[in-house]
Amino acid sequence: MARLINSTEELSSVMGAVNADLNFATIQSFIDDAELNHVIPAIGYGLYDALTAGGVLSDKQTRAKAMLQKAVANFAVHYFVAFGAVRIAETGIMVLKDNRQLPASDKKTYLLRMQSRADGYKALEAAINYLESNQADFPQYIADDAHANNRSLYVNTTAAFSQGFELRDNAEVFQRLRGVIKTVEENYIDPLLGDTLSAALRQAILDNSTTDAQKKLIAKIASASAPLTIAEAIPYRLINFDSEGLVTATLKGNIENVEVSTEGDLRRLQGVMNATLAKGQSELAKLTKFLNNNAADYTGYTAVDLSANSHINDTDRGLYLI
Repeated sequence: MARLINSTEELSSVMGAVNADLNFATIQSFIDDAELNHVIPAIGYGLYDALTAGGVLSDKQTRAKAMLQKAVANFAVHYFVAFGAVRIAETGIMVLKDNRQLPASDKKTYLLRMQSRADGYKALEAAINYLESNQADFPQYIADDAHANNRSLYVNTTAAFSQGFELRDNAEVFQRLRGVIKTVEENYIDPLLGDTLSAALRQAILDNSTTDAQKKLIAKIASASAPLTIAEAIPYRLINFDSEGLVTATLKGNIENVEVSTEGDLRRLQGVMNATLAKGQSELAKLTKFLNNNAADYTGYTAVDLSANSHINDTDRGLYLI
């Protein structure tokens, strides 16, 4: 079975911490997990088969393969670390130890697992962005549903999302938020843009053919949808906050080195939710004003009366808020 990574030499070339004398058979199954769980769903079997068939690759295919190998290596190490030193036998579960080497502490192991997983998501997103920027060179990918899924939103990258809410380059958190982003776009953005403009913009994003005007609009959308997404995600505990901001998981103090999620207290989460919701609504109003002022650049957009949204009293029916 051909893989993106087929030897210890290939693995160590993209993951410097891997020793050249590592028995490839011990990590092979984890490479399979990395490819099946992360890479193949992201690029589709068509491109995967093209890159692993053993034929001559173009320069761009070679670069894409190297970027995907980086993602595979990191995800594989993430999976391997939990089991690499473990031996399962009839007598129980043991770890190896000799006179010169000791198993790494749980804390070191945990940090390596978290770092490799984070790097895996970052590398995979970078590879997808490269494929999207060179669509003509990767027809198998473009024909796959993976392409449509990867560019199904107005905001499809960690960097674009961070224009509205800083994720500290955390591609894993962005991946977890994609479902919420979709809901926010459907509930807040699509009704504002209208069917015609929405369809045209989504198609341009899919085709990588956005105009300067469309790119400007997408940036405005990100400024509104990002904080609204954070506000929507907090009640579902998809993300948490501590005193330093956005977090996923950490170790608490010097207790036993185990993986522990650090959750922000309810009062802090409520405050963040209220603040991001208010910011999102404010940015949504700015987006509406921008579209109104530049309606000629966006075919199909119908200007919105901003003053109508500020009318609390219903003078037509004689109802007034006291």
